[in-house]
Order: sequence, then structure tokens, then C-alpha cells
Amino acid sequence: MLKPKTNLLIFCLFAGTAVFGEEDVSECTRYDPQEIKATFFDPSFSSTLNFYLEAVSEFENAIQDLKDKFPKMAEKSNPIQAAQFFANFKEEIGICLRAHVRHWSKITETQLDILDKSRSPSAPKTLSDLKEAIDDLSKMYRQSAETLNSALEDALKDGSVVFKPLLVVVEQLIKAGGEKVGMSYLEKTIDNTLGMMLLSLVQIRLDSTKDWNVGLFEDLILKSEALAKDFTQNGRKLTIQEFWKSTLNKMGKIGEVKDFVSKDKIRLIASTMHKLMDIEETPDLVDVLRGLAAGRN
Repeated sequence: MLKPKTNLLIFCLFAGTAVFGEEDVSECTRYDPQEIKATFFDPSFSSTLNFYLEAVSEFENAIQDLKDKFPKMAEKSNPIQAAQFFANFKEEIGICLRAHVRHWSKITETQLDILDKSRSPSAPKTLSDLKEAIDDLSKMYRQSAETLNSALEDALKDGSVVFKPLLVVVEQLIKAGGEKVGMSYLEKTIDNTLGMMLLSLVQIRLDSTKDWNVGLFEDLILKSEALAKDFTQNGRKLTIQEFWKSTLNKMGKIGEVKDFVSKDKIRLIASTMHKLMDIEETPDLVDVLRGLAAGRN
């Protein structure tokens, strides 16, 4: 089971991916890509990865709680496969982190090669090479988002099978219950993760036109695209040091590190599960209740 000590995990991953020796660092000026990365990209990236891990950890705990309450329902799940998917998701987090560090290393190494031709005499680098590396930054973050979301769907497949009949019951009770069992009343009275996930699933079902996207990686992509545009416009007008100095002043005005809250985690899990459930028609409530009653035995 994933543990909630995710900040320590991310720190260890960052600490294990150092790529520069003292000689390389001494070649860099104060205003360089690594300063931009550390100041504006690392905090947001770390926050995003921690958010994913914490959300999945809470989901895993909620699913286990549900299986404990409805032992028969747990028979529909595949615990071995589910455990593998959770392990795969955690591994994907590490892959995305290494891609983040590796790409910024490429940008920095390309700059060092431009400033010191002796570093790569057989394949000298130019500003065009640096532009290409910067342009590819947003592509890397988009790819990370896609692969993480795909791994997330795999990790939630087993749990969505267990959640599906409960969703049907809660949805119909809310529709039929009036004010005493209405959405606003339940939102005020339910404070556990399992209940909030179910309510969020119902909300998505009742309002499918709303955008339930949590917006992960959006700020990183926005900053990356702004950086690429700025380099296209000014990369050849300024010296490399002047460009990164101007970037340091501009980047703070573009986006911000997203302050994720508990509801964001619930919404991420619920919106992902909803895609997996594929409920086109609401089953008969009596049949579902009979199945749940049998599941307690």
C-alpha cells in the first residue's frame, strides 16, 4: 500500500538525480537554466507528484475499507493485479521525475557547450540547439501528464468495479430523497474519504457538462510555453546570461504553484473512476440493493 510520506519520497528522488559536478557548476553564471528550474519549476513539479501519490494512497485506503465492509463485493476484485497497478503507478512517478531532471540537464548542458566550444569540439552546439531543447520542455510535461493519468486509470480499475454498485444506490437515493437526502445536506454531513468520493461521483453523473479537470501540470506547461516563446523572441537579441536574468524577472508573473486541497484529490479520483465505469443506464435500484445486501454476507 502506498504510504502518505510522499514529501520524503520526492526529496529522495530529487536527491538521487544530481547531474552536475563542481566543475560544471562553476562554469554556469548566476542566471542560468538550473536557477529557473529550482525557483519556478521544481516546487510546482514536486507539489504535483506529491498530490498524485497522496490521492492514490487515500483511494487505496478507502477501497480497502469498502472491501472490509462488503466482503462479498471484494470477490469481484483482483487484489494481485490491483497491487501491481499501484506499484506501476509509483514507478511511473519516478520515471516522470527523471524525465524532468534529465530535460533540464539537457538545456543546461547545451548552454555550457555553447559557452565553451572545447566541451564538444566534434559536435558544437548553437543557439538553435538550445531553442530546440527549450521548445521540447512543454512536450515533456504533456507526456508526463498523459502517462501518469494512464497509470492512474490502471490503478483505479479494480476499485471502480467495487464502487460502481454503491454509486448507483447513492445517486438514486439523492434523486428520490428530496431535501433531507439532497446533495447539499450530504455534503455538510459526510466527512470521510469513501463518502466524499461517492458524492463526487454522483455530482459528475448529475452534471456531466462541467469541467471536472483538476488542472495538473497546467502551470508547468504554461511556464514552459512562455519560456519557449520568450526565447524565440529574445534568445538571439540578448546574451545567454541576459536572457536568463530577464526570464527570472518575468517567470514569477506567469502562473503559480497550485495549492492543492483535499477536495482536489477526491475530484481527481472520482473523475477518473467515472470514465472507467461507463454507466450508460441506471440499473434498477431494488436489484442493486439486493446485491449489496448479499455482499455483506
